[in-house]
Amino acid sequence: MIKKFNLHINITPETTVTNDISIVNNNEKTNKLLPDAIVLEEVGVYIGSTNGWQMEKKLLDSVLPKRPDIIDIQDKKLYRWPHLDLPRQKVDLLKDKFNCKVIRNVDKADIEIISMNGMRKLIEMDWHASFTYSGMYAFLTFLKAADILTESSLSRCRQVLDGVPKESRINITRDYPWNIDSSKYPELLDTSKIIAKHLDNERPKSNGREAIVKGKDKVDIYHHIINTSSQLVFDVDINNIIDEDLAVIENTELENITQMIKSTDRENRSLALEMLANCNVNKSFDVVSNIYYWHYDWLKDTNNWNTVNVKALRAKMKTFEGGGSIGTIYSYNSYIKNLVEHDKLTKFAIDDTRKRLYKNIISDLAGTDNKGAVFNIDIESLTLKNELIENIINE
Repeated sequence: MIKKFNLHINITPETTVTNDISIVNNNEKTNKLLPDAIVLEEVGVYIGSTNGWQMEKKLLDSVLPKRPDIIDIQDKKLYRWPHLDLPRQKVDLLKDKFNCKVIRNVDKADIEIISMNGMRKLIEMDWHASFTYSGMYAFLTFLKAADILTESSLSRCRQVLDGVPKESRINITRDYPWNIDSSKYPELLDTSKIIAKHLDNERPKSNGREAIVKGKDKVDIYHHIINTSSQLVFDVDINNIIDEDLAVIENTELENITQMIKSTDRENRSLALEMLANCNVNKSFDVVSNIYYWHYDWLKDTNNWNTVNVKALRAKMKTFEGGGSIGTIYSYNSYIKNLVEHDKLTKFAIDDTRKRLYKNIISDLAGTDNKGAVFNIDIESLTLKNELIENIINE
């Protein structure tokens, strides 16, 4: 595992001493750093970087053990990690059908079940672009060359270099108190500016966010998961096994089911809702999420809204409930982001959302459908931001 460190350079009157002549900054006086100014902190385990705002499955797959193409759960012992989208009723069906059992001792499990939701709770995203070991070495070398290290702080730098494994990632920060009166400590400010300028020039180009596991308990769990000898599967894989005999609603059926949901006939709406509740939701997610999000109020006005079957669907689609106003851009952004959260962003979902956005907001505001319009704004100009494109999954 690659360790992640924070290296703090704390510039205060207490952690510096005035240097009579500096060889940088036009020979103006600066302050030399004392050992206490250089603070190394181990923060956790570095996984990688991503352009997205959260942990992505592609990055996670790069560190997890290779998962099997065919999952055999017959007569197996299963361990459930927390935060699974796997209701106990479904697990009971699984146990009956495959004679498997759920155990509480992870070390005795044949199969360990994880989820993207659980892994995202385990892994934090950090905005800072970190340095490699060689980058940190170059920074500390700069401090020496700039003559802003005392002999004792130079020894402290050597301790830092000895204490950090060479494959590590290090976030370096220059910490300067905001409430210091710069007029009283002009050399202190000069020192801060010298270090800040160097860091700004040399800091690695950011690739979005860095994925980090912080805290001993979380690091221990992460270490177990990536090194387990058990078969590792996602909750969606298990759900697919349970739901494999259920019907799949194809995207071509979206319009027909939408019309049923918007029918003035309550029986028609109830029948459509039952179809959603009884389908393979994972493989029908384009249709189910679309209808649940955009026509939520219609779904509630049905005869079967509080049945056990529909309640299970409601629990699964909880984050899509409430729908959105078709007249606000927030609703369209929220739907796409929600799909990203569930790793369900498809080209179909993007295209359908673009059409809705164009029809309900853009064409009305710009008057593009008006014969007297002078501006031409077409739907093809609506494209997804680059940082979201890599979240699109294969349908």
